[in-house]
Amino acid sequence: MTPLKLLQSLAAELRGIAKDEKFIAQYQGSRELKTYIQSVPQNEFTSDQFYPLLVVELISVEDEVEDSIASVLLTLGVYSGERSDKTDFLNLIEMVRQYLLSHLIIGKLYPLEFPIFTGIVEPTSDNFDFANFFVQYRIPRPVRTYIKK
Repeated sequence: MTPLKLLQSLAAELRGIAKDEKFIAQYQGSRELKTYIQSVPQNEFTSDQFYPLLVVELISVEDEVEDSIASVLLTLGVYSGERSDKTDFLNLIEMVRQYLLSHLIIGKLYPLEFPIFTGIVEPTSDNFDFANFFVQYRIPRPVRTYIKK
């Protein structure tokens, strides 16, 4: 439940980063950034309504002695069309990066662990651009109780 709460909190906070921005979309007018948890729902693929997107995905949980570390992958995807100007895309990457750097605790419970890794994905299409952020957060563990016999 705790990793899910982390994803929900992070997605909720990131939804607001570009609320005043509009991005070009394929075969339609400008759209707001859509945020998804773990994956893009299958029905979104049939309607072509999922770009621009930000997916907040749990990669792993590493349990340590005192607490645990959740590794999260953020995937940012935008439709760029035939535009060679990547300004909107690079600005969106910077918005996410600045948010992560300035909000060191997510959901008032999950502290960020440094470093943050940010990378632009090698283009596989002339029309779409992607970037990834790899972040880690400390998550609480259940308290172990011992029963005396």
